[in-house]
Amino acid sequence: MKTYGLGIDLGTTISLASVVDHRGKPEVVCGASGRHLVPSAVYFDSHVDVGETAMEHGLRDPRGLAEAFKRDIGKPHFSREIRSTQVPPEVLTAYLLRHLMNNVRQAMGHVAPAVITVPAYFDERKRTATQQAAKLAGLEVLDIINEPTAAAIAIGHQMMLVGEANARPRRLLVYDLGGGTFDVTLLEYSNKVFKAMATDGDIFLGGRDFDERLINIIAKRFSDRFGIDPRQKLNEMQRLWKRAREIKHTLSDRQQAVIDYSYEGMELKIEISRADFENAIEPLVERSMTTTADVLHSAGLAWKDVDDFLLVGGSSRIPLVAKKAMEHFGRTPQMTSNPDELIAHGAALYAASKGEGILDSNAQFDVVNVNAHSLGIRGTDVATKQRINKILIPRNTPLPASKVYSFVTSREGQKLAKIMLLEGESENPDFCSVLGECLVRIDTPLPRGSIVKVALNYTADGTITALAKLTQLGTAAYVEIRRDGYATLDSLDKWTARLTSGESKQSTAILEHAESRPSTQKLEDRNDKEKVAARLGELYRYIGLVSIDSTPPAGAVQSHRLSQLLAQEVETIRELIFLIEQSHQQSENFQDRLELSGQLAQLKMAWEHSMSLLSHCYLALGRECIADKLVDQRAAMFVDEANELQSALEAP
Repeated sequence: MKTYGLGIDLGTTISLASVVDHRGKPEVVCGASGRHLVPSAVYFDSHVDVGETAMEHGLRDPRGLAEAFKRDIGKPHFSREIRSTQVPPEVLTAYLLRHLMNNVRQAMGHVAPAVITVPAYFDERKRTATQQAAKLAGLEVLDIINEPTAAAIAIGHQMMLVGEANARPRRLLVYDLGGGTFDVTLLEYSNKVFKAMATDGDIFLGGRDFDERLINIIAKRFSDRFGIDPRQKLNEMQRLWKRAREIKHTLSDRQQAVIDYSYEGMELKIEISRADFENAIEPLVERSMTTTADVLHSAGLAWKDVDDFLLVGGSSRIPLVAKKAMEHFGRTPQMTSNPDELIAHGAALYAASKGEGILDSNAQFDVVNVNAHSLGIRGTDVATKQRINKILIPRNTPLPASKVYSFVTSREGQKLAKIMLLEGESENPDFCSVLGECLVRIDTPLPRGSIVKVALNYTADGTITALAKLTQLGTAAYVEIRRDGYATLDSLDKWTARLTSGESKQSTAILEHAESRPSTQKLEDRNDKEKVAARLGELYRYIGLVSIDSTPPAGAVQSHRLSQLLAQEVETIRELIFLIEQSHQQSENFQDRLELSGQLAQLKMAWEHSMSLLSHCYLALGRECIADKLVDQRAAMFVDEANELQSALEAP
């Protein structure tokens, strides 16, 4: 059996696989069509299609199409229903992986264990979900590594080939702007060792956001001419996404793009210049440069300390990106000849380095990574009595890493000591992700202030362990969080049957997650204060809702973060309610049905409470967005009315 290294780049918009055999040269894997770049899209009808075919079917029937699901990985389900069914993003990712695996099998005869790349800023929840998707697809995973690190490996391999392996240490700043995510990592390369120094990113910034700006330009010009917004229909939005991608590619090579756009029997010739496009996306590109500067600052370095500034990812081809990079770097950044392939090549090389007998000794290398998010333990501040996140392993710590810290019990005669493991930067535990917990039982009454020693360990493969020990009694508890240790999902065969046969999950009638779009009909009666307040609240909440994935105003950071957390909580409760309703319908035991009914009632109360809090957060966020003039384009039409209603409400 042929031995080789397999690397897979799971992109938001494009995915691909690369292999490295004993010759040591990475090569992309092509499918039956001869193409190696596979659109990250899955379509469900009488059967399942993946890639280019899925995109073609999605143009005529977008309700069966799922794309850009990488942005939802780690959440309970994809952002919208597919065939009236809530589908976990892991399932969609597994279909994509299985398609790539079939291509590899045809090319190589069998599928080797793979290295999969993810954005550097993915938290453990998203990395675990990616591992779960691979397990569902039947793919053995050697490791999950960061996309910028993989790109640096590919570049470093090229340096080795030209004899630069033993040159002085070089600092590489890898700027990875893909289809849906942005990452930047600072690495040092020396003596065949790639050592990550700092990393950061934005999982809601990429080429798809640039496409959306182009869609907004088209829609506004069409609306200005005919008074109709073509974005209101799902089928038309699918066409607009396709046209926007084509325009973006044209404007990367030319100064102007011209399209004949038709909708509902109306036609309009639209000219979009590169300047129009750059004006629309400049805030997004500047946002990426700010993040890049933050990475340098966190490493204690300046732009002048960087040897090579590497632009990778398909969206880095956009001329404005290179222009902004040069303005900040002071030199011409390095653009690779194959930015779409580089990450997959690096992953394949890393897989080959972990296998036996694939690469010769001269081509071997090591990788030292850092954690993208801090790990901590929930505790209580002695002075304020408030819950805090005590960070033990800060972000950008080289892995593996470990830390021991002593906590104390907070009450006299305490029976239990709960050790809750958190991931995140905030001192407030409510704004962090809970990774796991363990309980230390205290059978013998001890005084307040008894020491609980916690040892936290974070390995290079993502395994996190926490050992808590009560020193006076020797009692201990242990928790291990592994990426491959989570519950399994239904098989792809079951999901295929569910999504291609019309079987569907019916959402609970009471559960409407998002605020509906307000009517465009303005409130005429400005004298009725109750109606004014109600309409104003409706507008604020909608503006807050559509701004949830954008950079928040300075005065609304807390509301923005809390809105994101509450939205996740609401979705989790929705999923639980659905599962319990299914069990309730299937159970024939009266007592079981009675207990499940009680659980449903409690969950629905919790959902209503969370929705109420989420509604208040959206309202506060929307108010701040208007005040700071940072309103999402989708809600811009309501700004003037909101300001008028606010004035009417404040009038004597």
